[in-house]
Amino acid sequence: MSNLIKHKQTIHSIECLNKETEAAMELVLLESDLTVRKCMDTTLVINIEKAIHKKQIISAVRFAIINCSKVFKFSEKMDIETATFMAADLVDVFKYESFEDIILMLKMARQGKLGSNKGRFDNDTLFNIFVPTYLDMKAEEREKEKQNEKAELKRREEQPYKISPENKKKLDELIERLDKKKEKTEVPSSVLSNHQIFISRLPELCKNLSDKELKEQIQKAQSYKLSDAYEIYKTELEKRNEHKKTLSEKRKVGNPIKSRKQSD
Repeated sequence: MSNLIKHKQTIHSIECLNKETEAAMELVLLESDLTVRKCMDTTLVINIEKAIHKKQIISAVRFAIINCSKVFKFSEKMDIETATFMAADLVDVFKYESFEDIILMLKMARQGKLGSNKGRFDNDTLFNIFVPTYLDMKAEEREKEKQNEKAELKRREEQPYKISPENKKKLDELIERLDKKKEKTEVPSSVLSNHQIFISRLPELCKNLSDKELKEQIQKAQSYKLSDAYEIYKTELEKRNEHKKTLSEKRKVGNPIKSRKQSD
């Protein structure tokens, strides 16, 4: 079930609990379908507040509180005003739970599944007994769900992967085609051998190239991604540039001396 549908169902329930003629029956139907596990998949109160006025949520919870209080022995003082404040507090406490959680908790409290306070149903009993007990139950259910998911994931990981005969045949054909393609694209050993010989002789050969020719070969090697040849050409060019630089510096140092001798 999509989140949008769940969202709309929650809003519908809240609206029905605000109608006197439908409230009791709607509450019974809503309660009958709820479990702690199902409440884990419902919309959070904080998100419902964005779609419906908070007053309606509090009013619906108030109706559920009054309905719940009727089965307790000492709840004669549960008036509308008291129930309203309790409902507002309950909505705040369950902000990050769901409206359905509140309804289920009150049902379970009515059935005596969340403990008791000598037949009392008041603010203290609700928030210090019923709410903590219910939230603990939900936390346990959430942890149980998490463990089940881990166990299922582990089971799937350990389960051997099964492939149908038809898919296995297709896979074998694909592997065969890839192997043939690999054979076609492999470089013959003779070519590799000739290239290695060329590279071994290249340092000596490139000494006979002019600077212009050397630069052209560097560009070609770079273009064809011949990294080994590129490095050899580049090294030769760097040596030449370094040699030229050294000669230039010597000339600069020698010129002043020559000038002084001529003046003498």
